[in-house]
Amino acid sequence: MRDCASGGNRHRARNTIASAMRVCEVTEFGEPEVLREAERPWPTPAAGEIVVEIAATNINPTDIAARTGAHRRRIPDLEPPFVTGWDLSGVVSEVNGLTPALSPAIASSG
Repeated sequence: MRDCASGGNRHRARNTIASAMRVCEVTEFGEPEVLREAERPWPTPAAGEIVVEIAATNINPTDIAARTGAHRRRIPDLEPPFVTGWDLSGVVSEVNGLTPALSPAIASSG
């Protein structure tokens, strides 16, 4: 299994017929060595959710605390494996029941 710093293609655009996306996941609570590159299926939004094709993300103190397990009291259901990167920028690619203000092709950040 490769770690997330090993390089290679950084992402694959959704519009290229792909059934999976590449992610950097936390495999267990700990130091940066617990991060591994993995593939996950493309998400399908449930009612009231959107899917954002991420163009950029960063790692902030919340991500680091989640990776180390320091946020277990604040986020008790968060168990590895999981993907960090809650701060993001991208384009809404799918909408399931939300207002027209969040329609596909709208740039977003969160």
